[in-house]
Amino acid sequence: MRADWSRPLAVERESERNSRFDFELKPASLARIAPELAADEGWVRGHAEFGRDYGLSLVSIELQAELPLVCQRCLRTVRWPVSASSQLAVIGSDREERKVPGGLDSLLAPGMQVSISELVEEELLLALPIVARHENEDCHAGPPQDGPAQAVRMRRPFAELGELLKRDG
Repeated sequence: MRADWSRPLAVERESERNSRFDFELKPASLARIAPELAADEGWVRGHAEFGRDYGLSLVSIELQAELPLVCQRCLRTVRWPVSASSQLAVIGSDREERKVPGGLDSLLAPGMQVSISELVEEELLLALPIVARHENEDCHAGPPQDGPAQAVRMRRPFAELGELLKRDG
């Protein structure tokens, strides 16, 4: 991908040129995706193509990714595969929404500028699971242990409350 993948592009110009942008990047480099990751690993690959149809500027994005997320069952890293694609009508204001034909999603881009990184982030955010977890056979019960298995001492903050009440009573 070009070094300026996060720079806003003029949608109208890129649509007239039928531009195509191939990208390959680390998910940790995306500001809205990085907090969701378990590690600074993974990859995102794909392309975005600009064009015109229906009298509108369109952008099609296709991507594949592998994201390292935290399994909410065992708290270990789960590799989450993503395969996503969208075709979006790029509009400059809410008033233009009525021009977008059914079957197309719209992307509000004030000033008719959008960056490839914004498109990638949006697709990935839509593809993230609400709760990431391993398949049952891949999941290890309980949180990860450091070193050999250790007996976990359970704290019971109110265990002695009954005795205290008896003494004071």
